Amino acid sequence: MLRKIIINISLCVPAGESAVVQTQQTVMAAAGGEAHLSCQLSQPKDVSEITWKKIVSGTGENVAFNSQFYGERVVSKFRGRVQISSSGVQNSSIVVRNVSEEDEGCFLCLFNAFPEGALKGRTCLLVYELDQPLLHVRASAAGSVISCSATGRPPPNVTLTVGQQHLHSYNCTVSVNANSTFTVTAAAVLPGPGSTNTQVGCSAAVFSGPQLTASSGFHYSFPHLHCMAHQLYSSVVTTTLHISLILKNGHHHTSPPFLRHLLTT
Repeated sequence: MLRKIIINISLCVPAGESAVVQTQQTVMAAAGGEAHLSCQLSQPKDVSEITWKKIVSGTGENVAFNSQFYGERVVSKFRGRVQISSSGVQNSSIVVRNVSEEDEGCFLCLFNAFPEGALKGRTCLLVYELDQPLLHVRASAAGSVISCSATGRPPPNVTLTVGQQHLHSYNCTVSVNANSTFTVTAAAVLPGPGSTNTQVGCSAAVFSGPQLTASSGFHYSFPHLHCMAHQLYSSVVTTTLHISLILKNGHHHTSPPFLRHLLTT
């Protein structure tokens, strides 16, 4: 299931209010990790209470409160997973722990100020998943099949890199898993022998999340092949992980079944 929550939500926050309350428009968090959401006033106000709400089906569901008179309180539904991390009356922050797909969406922070009333800010949470990419190599008489698979949500970009040799054929597939993640596989067939000790590279990335890589020393080379499975991408924060896989001539590795037809092309 793609992130319909973020796309479909439409909430009116008057321009004057949004200018007074400063927030980070979008917060990224890895599944199972923590999300830090914060709001602050751009100018001092007489605030008696701050309320956090999560937008569900177009309406606000209470998450947490911070009152000058009654102190801090997290609604029972979110207790144990949401914590108020900043309890000032001019700024407020909450931490959502062990985030999952169900936590995605937009949150409101409301500063109850006198005489203005409720001053609102909005911040939206996007949750991503990305597993380490897997690089497979199989040699045969027809050539060598190089494939890279990565699983994540949203569908990751998968890129094969190295060398200047022309591709014999290539393939790009996307499959949907039972847990709503996507597996993207990029594959290439390399004809004949190539240069010695060429480094085969594979990387996977999701929008604004980490980039994971796998690499292999191999006796073939091929040009850059980029498999873009989703359009919601921006800058990539690089976190590099290397998998060293030294392959010798005649050493066979099992490749996914859908790649077998490539060897006959």
